[in-house]
Amino acid sequence: MLVAVFAVAPAIFEELAFRGLLQGRLTAAMGRTTGILVTAALFAMAHGISPGSPFQMAAGVYLGYLRERSGSLLPGMLVHYLYNGSIVLLL
Repeated sequence: MLVAVFAVAPAIFEELAFRGLLQGRLTAAMGRTTGILVTAALFAMAHGISPGSPFQMAAGVYLGYLRERSGSLLPGMLVHYLYNGSIVLLL
C-alpha cells in the first residue's frame, strides 16, 4: 500500500501536472530549454525548500529532458516511480 501511495500515484499525477501540462505550455511560450528549467524549478519548489532542493531541481530537469526526447510522459513516470519506490523500500 505504501508503494501505491508514495510511488505510483505521485509518478502518475506529478508527471501529468508538471511535464504534461506545465512543461508543454511553458516550452511553447518560452522555448524548450527555458520551459524545462522553469518547470523543474516549480517541481523542486512543490517538494518544499530543503537541502534536497538542488537534487529535486536536477531530477526535474532530467524528467523534462526525458519528456522532450521521447515525446511521451511514460519514461518520466517510470523513472519517477522507480525513484520514489526505492525510497519507500529503503526506508
